[in-house]
Amino acid sequence: MRFLAQIRVQAIVVALVPVLVLALMLAYTDTTRDATNGSLLLANHTRDVVSANDALFNAYMRKNPTQIRKAAAALLAVADTTPDEAHAARAFVDAVRNRASPLTVSLARRDVDKTQRIIAIAALSKSSDLLSQFSTVMYFALASGIVLFLALAVAFAARVALRAQLLRYNVTELLRGHDPGPLGGNDELNEAEHEYRTVLEMLQQEHSNASVLQRALLPQNLPSIPGVRIDASYMPSASGTEIGGDWYDVFAMNEARLGISVGDVAGHGLLAASAMAQIRQAVRMAARLCDRPGEVLQAVNRAAYDEGGPLVTLFYGELSLTSGVLRYASAGHPMPITVESTGVVEQLNGGGLIMGADRHVEYNQYSTVLDAGSAIVLFTDGLVESGRKVGYDYDAGVRRLVEVVNRQYYSAASNIAQAIQRDALGGQPPLDDTAVLFIGVTDIGYARANTSKMWTIDAREKSAARRAKRAFLWHLGEFAPDGADLSACELIFGELLGNVARHTPGIAEVTIEITANMALLHIDDEGPPIVHAIAKPEEFAEGGRGLLVVESLARNLRIARMRAGNRVTVELPITLTGRDTGPRVPRWAARRTAEAPS
Repeated sequence: MRFLAQIRVQAIVVALVPVLVLALMLAYTDTTRDATNGSLLLANHTRDVVSANDALFNAYMRKNPTQIRKAAAALLAVADTTPDEAHAARAFVDAVRNRASPLTVSLARRDVDKTQRIIAIAALSKSSDLLSQFSTVMYFALASGIVLFLALAVAFAARVALRAQLLRYNVTELLRGHDPGPLGGNDELNEAEHEYRTVLEMLQQEHSNASVLQRALLPQNLPSIPGVRIDASYMPSASGTEIGGDWYDVFAMNEARLGISVGDVAGHGLLAASAMAQIRQAVRMAARLCDRPGEVLQAVNRAAYDEGGPLVTLFYGELSLTSGVLRYASAGHPMPITVESTGVVEQLNGGGLIMGADRHVEYNQYSTVLDAGSAIVLFTDGLVESGRKVGYDYDAGVRRLVEVVNRQYYSAASNIAQAIQRDALGGQPPLDDTAVLFIGVTDIGYARANTSKMWTIDAREKSAARRAKRAFLWHLGEFAPDGADLSACELIFGELLGNVARHTPGIAEVTIEITANMALLHIDDEGPPIVHAIAKPEEFAEGGRGLLVVESLARNLRIARMRAGNRVTVELPITLTGRDTGPRVPRWAARRTAEAPS
């Protein structure tokens, strides 16, 4: 039943209860009036009978025949209401006329009075019972009406509360992207849910269209740079349908320098998206005309200010592929997070005024070094404001992101930027657009023709083993197809290094060799000969399973005894893609420095 119909029923009940009670009260009033009149007539009758009874007895005591005759006639005339009353009066008159003894006459007189009292009591009791019955009926009707109204009201309220709770649950699930099914029923809440579903579908379609447009404005293909791993991820806001102004960009300025920009245009909508596309291209143009990142920001800022566009935050850097030096400047954008090859994770120093606020602002330039095994994570503020609420601490969000980067830095994810983004958001849709750019350095001055890479490590040192695994995965990821799963390769690498740490002095040479479309991993150690049995180890044995795991995962496993130890060669379970070739330049390293304003 619809809620409006239920309200009408309750209104009818509320209106009928007072009418019924009023009708009963009128009937009760009429009954009370009749009972009062009856009681008055009975009182007059009783008075007349008692007076006639006393007059007859007095005449009897005076022995006056004339008075006896009159009094007897008067008593018989009034004492005729009931047979009992008439019989008692007749007995009293007969006793007087027959000159009975005084005792007999007194008893007869008393019988008349007693009969009269019985008649009066019976009449009054009847009236009282009638009034009591009317009162009971009236109270019952009133109580029934109240109970009925309360029952209808409680049932209505409970149904509305239950339906509203179901509606809230459905709306919450729909916002999370799950469809709990229609609410059902034939009431206003079902119609409201249907309308909400229709509007939500329209908003989701608009949001999808906006996301497609936003992604179309971002770089469609990231450059493939030997010695550098580049991952990117963009996630639109879960609320609203307007596109945002977040972007990332990586472009090769020449064979030895890489341009990097990440920014955010204030606001949402086509204006912000248009400004984002213009500023991203303006950064590319300015980077080819200016020599320093600070000068690039100043040129873009003047153009943005002159055009009267929205405010913009922007980080721009230039990475030297020959030295690993990253020169950068920032216009009010959150500073990136770096991971050193030693595993230290921290936020870069630097800062500057937001772009578009002052035409004549100058931006300081800073620099740091990204050597082999280090990385930098650039992001927009939506990533650290994902838990934004009243009293939210921005610095706490950055500290949480540092922990996420430290955790995901050692993962074998095919897209580390996406892994960082998902971990930072905790699986929840972001409140604002978020863009993440990950740049990891596997080698500085890397030669494209050099498809082999070797590391010498002490496998007993956990930090060295972690760094070697990270470099191995990044190097392998350069040649792996987009989205390739490297978890099996990671497990093989870990098992082989674990064997070296447990059964040898610890020193190992790790070599990855890229040939055609396959990858070979060589592990050279200084340990005793390896005996690889075909038989499975005992059920509760502590070791003996490592090489079995490697053999089950790898495409091929070879073990050779060398002069100084063992060589384990594994053909990794992955099909690679080819890369171009080019010159190799020596490695150069430098300390982080802060330079003067440009």
